[in-house]
Amino acid sequence: MFLPYSNEEAAIEIAERCQKAIAAIETKYSGHQFSLSASFGVSSNMVDDLSLDPILKRADIALYVSKNAGRNQVTRYSKELAEQGQSQNETIQLGLS
Repeated sequence: MFLPYSNEEAAIEIAERCQKAIAAIETKYSGHQFSLSASFGVSSNMVDDLSLDPILKRADIALYVSKNAGRNQVTRYSKELAEQGQSQNETIQLGLS
């Protein structure tokens, strides 16, 4: 989701409302009974951002943290998340060598 003119707190609230709406979807009418969930990564623009690319990259990092935390999460991007992801990537690359 791209939410121009919204701050991170508003984006988190919207993501949480979307989670609840998705979880409330009745699937029995499809002929199958199953549950739905959604994970979200939230990021906002920073002073140095010259395009949407860095914002989307940070949101993507936060999204993968949500998924790795058991899914159905809303995660706000932080520098610590990026550092964790970088060290995990280094570990994976070392394991593949």
